[in-house]
Amino acid sequence: MEQYVARRRGDGVKDNSIAREITDIKAILNWSTHRRPPSIPFNPVRDFKGPSTRDEIIKAISRLLTTGNSRNRLACSDYYFCTHVA
Repeated sequence: MEQYVARRRGDGVKDNSIAREITDIKAILNWSTHRRPPSIPFNPVRDFKGPSTRDEIIKAISRLLTTGNSRNRLACSDYYFCTHVA
């Protein structure tokens, strides 16, 4: 799955779109394991998290900025402002 994510990013696809694609892949594989008889014995990507979406990153940073110690706040602000300056 990591190779899939890297390839899709290389194609210029945004992380939110990749996350949706992974959700679809996982759903298809889950369905395949629950058929009678199962098409596959288990879902090999069941626990794969996929890329973090920008919204998830911003929420995590916001939580750390409001509840974390000063070191966490500094690291989060550096990450956000150094990687998201447009």
